[in-house]
Amino acid sequence: FVSSQFDEYDTHVIEVLFMKASKAEIDGNYMLSWRLFQKCLKMMYSLQCNGTKEEQHDQNLQIASFHRSIGTLHWKMGNYDDSLASLKEATSIIKVLINREGATENLPWNEQLCDILNMTGKVHSSMGDYKLALNVHEESLSILKDFLDKGHACSRTHDSTNNTTGCIEES
Repeated sequence: FVSSQFDEYDTHVIEVLFMKASKAEIDGNYMLSWRLFQKCLKMMYSLQCNGTKEEQHDQNLQIASFHRSIGTLHWKMGNYDDSLASLKEATSIIKVLINREGATENLPWNEQLCDILNMTGKVHSSMGDYKLALNVHEESLSILKDFLDKGHACSRTHDSTNNTTGCIEES
């Protein structure tokens, strides 16, 4: 969340809202969580910076992460079309970063893309569209395999909200 371009107060507010949204999701209060993630997203968009490339990339990753969280909440509430719309937005943000920068080997971006694609596959599976779900999961697997083929290693773990974490790059 921290960026030299953001007002320290705004950054702190986003962090607090994010923690509250995550807690509400864990507690099963999906509507409250959704509203809080929406506030985080709105604040992030309003704070879009003209800082360094790295700061802009970090901000875009966070925006994509909020869209992914909102998509997950919609999925948990059975709002599959809304879930897919949020996940599509998250996917688009990450793919723009990757394509614009030619950064097909950027581990955090591709890791987040795989996570979003896996969530998208879950939504399609929940909708009964197993063939499309399989295609999306295979796309995610292909991205991860490319990393392994290029000498990267991924150690996958799941946190309490079933988010995948823990990819590391080996030299």
